[in-house]
Amino acid sequence: MKTKLFVVNGVNPQPVANPADWLAYIPRIDAVDDGQMIATDVGSYAPNPWGLYDMIGNVSEWTSSDYKPYPYNAADGRESGSAEAKKVARGGSWNDRQKWARSGVRRDYESWQPVHNVGFRVVCEDDLAK
Repeated sequence: MKTKLFVVNGVNPQPVANPADWLAYIPRIDAVDDGQMIATDVGSYAPNPWGLYDMIGNVSEWTSSDYKPYPYNAADGRESGSAEAKKVARGGSWNDRQKWARSGVRRDYESWQPVHNVGFRVVCEDDLAK
């Protein structure tokens, strides 16, 4: 519902009092509201069962795997690193409908294709934990 606040008009943009549903952010479910307009601080929500925070909802993650059908078979060449093959992007992003915002989602894109909601995850290890 908060996304309706982004629906504005005019030279000095003013909120539209009762915007039609199609004017608001379409990939949404009205019953789901995390209490934020756009984004929030890292670690604002509870971790998943493995103690990891913020794993879903940022960007889908590029992988180096070539897109091949399941079941997984390491011998089928999917880990070849071919620049010509379509690559796998995993997980949901901020721009996905809620049913696709999960780590099990797997999509294919051309390796050269720029995608606005696909990126990579940076991992920083704490030297003190060793």
